[in-house]
Amino acid sequence: MMKIEPSVKFEYTCTSADCELRWTDTCEVISPRIDALLQNGVQDLEAIATQSLERQHHRTRSTNFKGCQSPVHAEVLLGPVVLIEIDLLADENMSKVGKASPHNRPHSLKEFPSMIALFGQSMRLAGVVGFSDHHYIGYGRRMSGYWEVYNDLAKKKALPKIQDDYQVNPYLLGYV
Repeated sequence: MMKIEPSVKFEYTCTSADCELRWTDTCEVISPRIDALLQNGVQDLEAIATQSLERQHHRTRSTNFKGCQSPVHAEVLLGPVVLIEIDLLADENMSKVGKASPHNRPHSLKEFPSMIALFGQSMRLAGVVGFSDHHYIGYGRRMSGYWEVYNDLAKKKALPKIQDDYQVNPYLLGYV
């Protein structure tokens, strides 16, 4: 699905009438710098994710339009779902090299920004994927604000509702 509908698409076009140079770059999952998340915490997610996208945008533009002498028009399009990888517990070596952080821990669902704005478009947090006991568990946020747990290993197949102070080991956030 994400190859068809990426989280972000960058479309570049040379503005010269003589040039037909066009380029499209996609970002299936936004992967912000984990060290920045560990240092600043998830409350700065919007700024950290934007910086990550701007780095990719600059890299693509400078690599693919080196010889172009005319201005390049760039358009950034967000997909219907924007996935942001925030695997804060992935790098266990951070604590081994003296970079332990108070942000490298389980987080309550209410700690994640319920709204973010990327390139001028507001998006609402709709889901979190967490990791627990060698298994991924999904947490869906309803429009009412209630959270539901999606765990295929649970004995009960009903969707339990949980409060926003529920603790998860975050891996992936989904914004719509």
